[in-house]
Amino acid sequence: EYQKRLPDAEAGICDCPGAVASNDKKSPLLQIPDGVKINKIVYLDFLKTKVFPWIQEEFGGVPVCFLQDRASTRTATIVQDLCAANFYHFWSKELWPLSSPDCNLLDLA
Repeated sequence: EYQKRLPDAEAGICDCPGAVASNDKKSPLLQIPDGVKINKIVYLDFLKTKVFPWIQEEFGGVPVCFLQDRASTRTATIVQDLCAANFYHFWSKELWPLSSPDCNLLDLA
């Protein structure tokens, strides 16, 4: 949806998230147009249209544990609910350790 709101001339590439699995599978570069502010709605669309299809393609019906960091887009209730409904193992924001230089959630992956 967010891509439809941008004229082609404004669409660029920004640093953006990717997915990495513990079995060394990596998603292709998942692109969000340059200049798009990633809020909970954009992130939700990103999960539905980019991340979930890649996970389904790579892992089929195999249960997947999905980890994220504490960015506000990921802690939004709507995002937490979507992930809880779609992943066999999902760590809700209440289970995540606080961010610290000694321990990062993604270090536990």
